[in-house]
Amino acid sequence: MLKSRLRLICLGVGLLLLVTGCSGASPRPDGPSDDARVQFVKPKGSRDREKARAFPVSRKMTLELKPDVEVVFQVYQDEKLVQEWKTARSGAEFELPGSGLAELKVWRAGLNLHDDAIWIWVSEKDK
Repeated sequence: MLKSRLRLICLGVGLLLLVTGCSGASPRPDGPSDDARVQFVKPKGSRDREKARAFPVSRKMTLELKPDVEVVFQVYQDEKLVQEWKTARSGAEFELPGSGLAELKVWRAGLNLHDDAIWIWVSEKDK
């Protein structure tokens, strides 16, 4: 009796997933798959805020992304958005505001989640 109820429940859950189109948890339900995400090539940075000092970047930097598509490029310092460029591409040169700990993010237009984010340390002097 218990086995037949368990089978019935499993069948019901399986049918529900089939009908709703759920194939499991997706890390980016509103965006591209991980393979299609825009990622930083340069500057190099860390996903871990605590390791940002190991990735010094001069204030004047050239952005390199993979794939090379138009993105929104943002710079955060002290948990606040301090600079934003709405139409950035690989090869574009930027002058980062301020110095010290910074988080860089790239967003594809129209998505609610950033494609990539890294932590860097902005040098006071240009290299």
